[in-house]
Amino acid sequence: MLHFGSMSDWDKARKLKLTRYSPERNPKFCVSESIDPEINYFILMIEQLGGKPVWSCSGHNEVDSEFYIVFEYSGEQGMELARQLSILMDVEVIDKKDQYRLAHKYNMDCDDDGLDFEMVRNKSLKELGELWERFFGSLDFDEVVLDQKPGD
Repeated sequence: MLHFGSMSDWDKARKLKLTRYSPERNPKFCVSESIDPEINYFILMIEQLGGKPVWSCSGHNEVDSEFYIVFEYSGEQGMELARQLSILMDVEVIDKKDQYRLAHKYNMDCDDDGLDFEMVRNKSLKELGELWERFFGSLDFDEVVLDQKPGD
């Protein structure tokens, strides 16, 4: 069991080292990839809600940077989850059946606070994580799988 004290779910998830295996990148080999810690919470929530993350990135230090997650979820439940998520952020259906892309742009023009990219990204993602938590409820850390093997 994981113990973190009174931190937000986003902060707790950020402290974890998540590994996922992506056969999508090279179908002949299943490649182990570390998840960017800033988006751990979103990966884990998508899994808790029944989706399967396929691709993800926490963004790059650019003016129009964004984080994104592509996930799979079949049938009507996938469409319903995409509809719910679209209330909180940009969601698009990908041409491939039952795949969805979540995206959230960072406002990098706001250097009036003297914030650098990592600070803006983390502040933005933490706020989004708090919205998700209010909308979907808490992340069940007892069910978190840190090193998810293919087929898990």
